[in-house]
Amino acid sequence: MMAGKEYWISNFPIFSVPNVMGAPFVSIFKFLGMQIYKLCACFPSFIFENTLSSDIEKNHENSPIFLKIIIFVFLYHLQKNLFIMKKTYTTDELFLKAASYCSISEHCVSEVEEKLSHWNVSENEKRKIIDRLIKENFINEKRYAQSFVRDKFRLNKWGKIKIELALKSKGISNDEIKFAISTIDDGEYQEMLASALKSKLSMLKYDYEYEKQGKLFRFAQSRGFETSIIDRVLRSLKQSAKE
Repeated sequence: MMAGKEYWISNFPIFSVPNVMGAPFVSIFKFLGMQIYKLCACFPSFIFENTLSSDIEKNHENSPIFLKIIIFVFLYHLQKNLFIMKKTYTTDELFLKAASYCSISEHCVSEVEEKLSHWNVSENEKRKIIDRLIKENFINEKRYAQSFVRDKFRLNKWGKIKIELALKSKGISNDEIKFAISTIDDGEYQEMLASALKSKLSMLKYDYEYEKQGKLFRFAQSRGFETSIIDRVLRSLKQSAKE
């Protein structure tokens, strides 16, 4: 059977997750824990509430609580620090990571900058990586703007105003925004708003016609549609209801 200190260290709670950290790390923890345990055995007995160092040789149930706390806190922080240790990447490796990020889906410069900042990349390296990504066409803000407009219009059912504001917040130029928004078909745009208003109408509670119109108008505005198109679609829906 294991000696008292060996048994307690081997069954210490922090070692209950070997599959997460891996066997080598667990061995390190056990070794360090044993060394601390031996060191603490040399402390004056009053530190451990008059427990003699010879008691440490007994099983873990009789181990001084103060000693358990010391070792637990030390090993917990050691394990935590090992979890968050990050590999240092070269500029080329960071470029490949960023290129992979841009290959999964379209990203603009500001989004890539944010990702590089999250990786703790220096400003100088960040500029080099982004310039290379643009040069090799991993970043193309015209293409990004068109993809953004298409997704937000067809999937999120956003209006042009909301789309434009979102693109501006990402640092896309006015010319690229204008071109991307111009790709939306006017007929499809109006039909999509009409469909959204019909769906909203089925869930509305109102007592008067003007109340209904006001709620629908505010809903369309919140989705980023222009006043002129909202008025046109609402009149069309009202006329259809009469017929």
